[in-house]
Amino acid sequence: MDTAAATPSRHEIGPEATSAPGAMLPPPKRGGLNRRQRAIVEALADTAIPPGKSIPRRAGPVAVEILDQLLAESPRLVRLGLVLGLLLIQWSALVFAGGRFSRLTPERRLSVLDRWHRGSALARLLLRGILSPIKIAFYAEQDVAAALGYRPRPFAPKAGALDQLPPGDIRFGRLRGAEEIACEVAVVGSGAGGAAVAKELAERGRKVVLLEEGQYWTRPFFSRRPFGMQRLLYRDWALTLAMGRPGIPIPLGRTVGGTTTINSGTCFRLPDRTLSHWHERFGLSELTAEALAPHYEKVERTIAVQPVPEHLLGNPARLVARGAKELGLHPKPLRRNARGCEGSGVCCFGCPEDAKRSTNLSYVPLALAAGAALYTETVARKIAIGGGRAVGLRCEMGPHRAPLSVRAEAVVVSAGTILTPLILKASGLGRSSRWLGKNLSIHPATKVCGFFEEEVRSFEGVPQALYIDDLAAEGVMFEGASLTPDYASVGLPFYGKKLVDSMERYLHLASFGVMVEDEGRGSVRRGIDGRPLMLYRLGTPELERLRKGIEVLCRIFFRAGAKLVHPPLGQLPELHRESEVEQIRSLAIVPEDIELTAFHPLGTCRMANRHCDGVIDPDLEAFEVERLFVADGSIFPSSLGVNPQLSIMAFATRAAERIDARLSGAKRRSKSA
Repeated sequence: MDTAAATPSRHEIGPEATSAPGAMLPPPKRGGLNRRQRAIVEALADTAIPPGKSIPRRAGPVAVEILDQLLAESPRLVRLGLVLGLLLIQWSALVFAGGRFSRLTPERRLSVLDRWHRGSALARLLLRGILSPIKIAFYAEQDVAAALGYRPRPFAPKAGALDQLPPGDIRFGRLRGAEEIACEVAVVGSGAGGAAVAKELAERGRKVVLLEEGQYWTRPFFSRRPFGMQRLLYRDWALTLAMGRPGIPIPLGRTVGGTTTINSGTCFRLPDRTLSHWHERFGLSELTAEALAPHYEKVERTIAVQPVPEHLLGNPARLVARGAKELGLHPKPLRRNARGCEGSGVCCFGCPEDAKRSTNLSYVPLALAAGAALYTETVARKIAIGGGRAVGLRCEMGPHRAPLSVRAEAVVVSAGTILTPLILKASGLGRSSRWLGKNLSIHPATKVCGFFEEEVRSFEGVPQALYIDDLAAEGVMFEGASLTPDYASVGLPFYGKKLVDSMERYLHLASFGVMVEDEGRGSVRRGIDGRPLMLYRLGTPELERLRKGIEVLCRIFFRAGAKLVHPPLGQLPELHRESEVEQIRSLAIVPEDIELTAFHPLGTCRMANRHCDGVIDPDLEAFEVERLFVADGSIFPSSLGVNPQLSIMAFATRAAERIDARLSGAKRRSKSA
């Protein structure tokens, strides 16, 4: 189908829209804190981060400014939680210290925080949740980070890097009136799945429209300042939470390139044990390593997958490798989608060197070059269905939410594990299957920190450069997790003088991560404020895997020469020698005891051979509606045990072949029963 006549002229953001970046910095919102809340935040910040030798200035004014903006722009549930936390601290001080927190002396305020810290696991969790944004806000300040020794190496811009938008048909979200367009394939989302499908189909001559909720940010906007990049590139300041025991942050990208723009670039193929599980449990016998290999190989060529070179491993990886070998483990360099990496150390906040081949730099430009059209700031609300098949999308575009109707012969939803099931539900799907929005797994993850006598300078090199998979069969994977000062402060379970003294030794700090396989115990639905509501319960198997991973990492750090190790455990925040690691085995750990994050939501539209077992078939076509496909992390029937980006791209590449065949008249291979 020819879309040229059906699509209007380019919608410009200014007189030079064809050459200037298509994104504009959003003005900050203010007014998240009222006068009383500002006083509480200022008192909290000055208590948690008192002046030190290297940084004599107060933390309060910075914390107030940043939290005022953060609360003004946060999801309602996060806003409510933070405000309630502030009020709890303010008024609990009446019981603990005889006055409101903001009016106490510094010594008495510190005693109130001590009472919270010595309380229940839930009290410690609440205190950590309130203090974390305060720590990040202060240590994100450039002069503060520099005073700690964080002076990243300047880098020279590379000739030919994507400073500007790639050539092609890019429509920016500035519509004010209704519009209708037509194409053969409408693709929702420009991350690992959507961008790969769009590129493959466009190169096959199909008329493709790629719809992205975020903007197209390019290298000039990538400031190397993680906290600022959270606001620019992440959904809701990276404050997307899975609610449950405990609440677990799941950061998501909201930009052209999706989460590939803000991940570590780690690339794994599916483990054989995962494929075997799918064969036995779900009957997906056609998904073999041999059958998937050509698709993986094609993706690996496209995004330049290669092992991290020795000179970019960084000191944390070298130290961990030394300790791991002492324990008889087998550390290896990770394979990443990076070409010409120079180790800027901020992979998760937009690569300032254009080295990481995220889809904004690889698949999206290739799709545009092949004739696809990209619409930014466009939210897909509902799939149009007619005659039992997908026939288009109902969208809203730009800040004015102008209606955009897309007519298509096939629709691919690649909005991610959290948003894709909500789009399908809004379109009337899920009534005949109990799996839509269910089966959420997230790879719960945490980290261990350690201090060494020698300088580590963890910001030099690739942050996630090394992995250890000796315990992968037990569902435990170790991967690097080096930290800039702002996020290192959150990794240290302290406040007051202890925190300040520890942060002044930032150059001697190393960290490393552990993630575990999990069962699909979570779910996603639309909350009362219209945003996704994720529910997740950490089970006993996951808790024991995390315990095992933390114990092994602590031993690795001591064998590597650490003088002090900090496990992410509220009951045991500090270890001085390896013999103390034994305590971890006997602790009565509850979920709230562990500082957790998760980066790989999966499974909410899982594939299966039968409709009663899943939402989509092995070709990624929906059982309920023909020519409706899903291509993102939601398709996987179980936790992978490894980072999913490469597999999402490989499955999307495989699906593109089938979508092309269906558009040419091929019948679907699976039955909906």
